[in-house]
Amino acid sequence: MEIGYTESSAKLVALADGSASIYLSSGGGTIGGIGHQTIRKVTQQMVQIASEFQPQMKQASSFPLPQKGETTFYVLTDGGVFTANAPENELGYNPAFIITPLSCRSCCDH
Repeated sequence: MEIGYTESSAKLVALADGSASIYLSSGGGTIGGIGHQTIRKVTQQMVQIASEFQPQMKQASSFPLPQKGETTFYVLTDGGVFTANAPENELGYNPAFIITPLSCRSCCDH
């Protein structure tokens, strides 16, 4: 999941094993998270929800940075990379850390 800001972007990477990393276009970030049960559980839920909505997503052929106020989701599968995006304000009060079926529906409808 990538979030666009005025002069930067942030990327949250969630893997099926429960690890999660945050990468900032400024060069900072945090890697791992698998050692924390709460992070591991939420990350695995994100991956499960993403797999449920992947059929509604479009196959990605490019990977542009999101515009300010936009969130882009990418789902990596054996069949390729799939994507969907939506305005951040449609995803809830804290899109950097919460993904819900409603959020995915919002992305896939655009």
